[in-house]
Amino acid sequence: MLSRRWDGVISKEVAPELFQQCLDRKIPCIDLADHPTVTAGIPKIRPDNSAIGQMAAEYFIEKGYRNFAFCGYSDQAWSDERKKGFI
Repeated sequence: MLSRRWDGVISKEVAPELFQQCLDRKIPCIDLADHPTVTAGIPKIRPDNSAIGQMAAEYFIEKGYRNFAFCGYSDQAWSDERKKGFI
């Protein structure tokens, strides 16, 4: 997968094989995938999805809305996290 010389890798995909190759070759790598899976030795950066959902609900409440709903994706962990914050 890493046939060239790389100075570093920033990945937005869940890529265990890529992460392992980076670890083996001591190539700096950052995981940006918005999925809760964490690979040991690879720094992960994710948004605070619960806080995002909470902020959205608070916005509607502050605007005086009394009836509003969350619409998300049932098969996506990030969406479930946002829903929990929204509720």
